[in-house]
Amino acid sequence: MQSCIDYNKLKIVNSVVSLDPKQVENKARHDVLMTKFKSIFLRPPKNLPKIPNKTTKSFERAHQQINRPKSRYAAQRKKVLPKVNADPPTPYDDPVTHDVRYHVSNTRRARSADGVSSNDDVVLHRERNLGVLRLLMKKLPFERTRREHKRVYQLLRDLWPTELASMLDDVKKTYPVVRELASVATVDHYSEAGLTVFGNSGLYLILRGSVRPQTVPYIREGMSTDNDSENFPCPTPLLRRKQIKLQPGDWFGTLQKVEGREINSKVLSVVTAEPCQFLKISVADYKRILTRIEQRVLNEKTAVVQATAPYNKWPGLSVGKLARLIEWKTVTADTVIAEEGEIAPFIVFFRRGECNIFKQVEAIKTLASGRKRRILKTVLMGQLTVGDALGEDSILEQRPLSCTVMTSTEVELGVIEPYKLDLLDVTTRTLLGQSVQPKFSEMSDDDIHANFVRQEMRDDWDRLKHKVLLQTINHCGIRPGYGKWANPLIKP
Repeated sequence: MQSCIDYNKLKIVNSVVSLDPKQVENKARHDVLMTKFKSIFLRPPKNLPKIPNKTTKSFERAHQQINRPKSRYAAQRKKVLPKVNADPPTPYDDPVTHDVRYHVSNTRRARSADGVSSNDDVVLHRERNLGVLRLLMKKLPFERTRREHKRVYQLLRDLWPTELASMLDDVKKTYPVVRELASVATVDHYSEAGLTVFGNSGLYLILRGSVRPQTVPYIREGMSTDNDSENFPCPTPLLRRKQIKLQPGDWFGTLQKVEGREINSKVLSVVTAEPCQFLKISVADYKRILTRIEQRVLNEKTAVVQATAPYNKWPGLSVGKLARLIEWKTVTADTVIAEEGEIAPFIVFFRRGECNIFKQVEAIKTLASGRKRRILKTVLMGQLTVGDALGEDSILEQRPLSCTVMTSTEVELGVIEPYKLDLLDVTTRTLLGQSVQPKFSEMSDDDIHANFVRQEMRDDWDRLKHKVLLQTINHCGIRPGYGKWANPLIKP
């Protein structure tokens, strides 16, 4: 049995007790005895918890998703390799950790995976997009879902040719052409080498394989057909040396048929160098989509014209002719559309937003000295909103406007320039002249005076409230920077 007394300390205590009372006082000997007495008893050592050198079973069960799966050769390695204790768990093993280093490393890893910083990354990003596009194009257009059509559109925007980059400027348009083309794109397969693909029948994207162009250029640049005779001479000159080779991700062909050439002509044609797979947007589909988009836009313009009071009784044919002249225009707030005393710059149909109508009047102002002075004041007379039109009578009769029109919010307008009215036939132009009515003609002097008085009373009331509020705040108070507390030497 282990002893609980320290005998060395006990000897020291006995030596204190055996001291001569003549040499040491009893009180001092008593104090020393009470101090040393506790030290003769041994205290059991504290058992502190040990730091584990391997993960526990409860930790492994709670973090099964981050453990590596066991290999089928684990049993053999266990016999051959010596047993090594597992490393203690780190903060990186716990997916719900609050260690900043873990999240920073994950963010950098994600950026390096998603970012395209070098040429190799550009190639890999392009190949990955082509692979996804090949999977999506296995379905026919009517079998793809709306989400798949949207994904095809995003991939086509990334892979779109630079020769047709002008078509990508349709981000702010209501009906982007490329988005509509993604919903009708199909796939063509050519199982042998040496087959001719006629590029005059549509626009092609190489998904798999390679081709050699027979002519240069092999893709139409831009959407204009004015210089077709110069860019595509007849007869078509063929390349003698097949030095150009198009790889997956390259484009050839056209969206608009070359005028004067058959679909199976050599212009824009290529020859397959191996079995190939193409994404095709045919010329007929592009033409049909353009017609559909133009009809949608025309319907919107027609609806805006028919919502205006003078034109809701027009026949549909005349409304359509007038609506074809409209162009959409967005104007920011606090912008003057038309000024008083000038002819309107264009005819306006309001599609969205509101505008304020202001009238300038002469008023007499009494100065602080008692003198009176004539000034011009701007009076708010009303608003223009959806269903209103402006500028027809001013342009047709060359009559200056009697009010100023300024936008109070962002507005979307249907605008007709004055020179476009010459494109209308005689019947529609006569009908337009008979339907228009002078704007702001119903404003009488009494109405202008009443609005002016009402506006001045409201301004006076606002100034009085502001004055009383300042007096209340500053009553018996100190406002640093104002009055006698303004110190020009102290900068704020």
